Amino acid sequence: MKALEMKKDLLIGIVRKGMPVVGNLSSAYLPCGKANCKCQEGFLHGPAWRLTWKDQKQKTAILYVPKKKIAQVAKAIADYQKAREALREIGRDNLSRLAQKLKKK
Repeated sequence: MKALEMKKDLLIGIVRKGMPVVGNLSSAYLPCGKANCKCQEGFLHGPAWRLTWKDQKQKTAILYVPKKKIAQVAKAIADYQKAREALREIGRDNLSRLAQKLKKK
């Protein structure tokens, strides 16, 4: 029971203190599209950091992240992963408790 309370506290702490964000952070080298730019010859610009996720229609959405915000966004993604795992464990514990209650009746 104490482990379950610790998981709940962890989840609450992440949501209160952090800013959990779903998505993946990646870098890419991209062309700019200008006709006379060196990127047209294969010397691409970058890296451009971007946050990608699936929107409500399951289409990939992209948000470009400034270099000075990369660490903040990476922490937000890590917070989301921690919160998701804590919620999954709480759900498993609750399912186990529910199954025991139903078996007793």
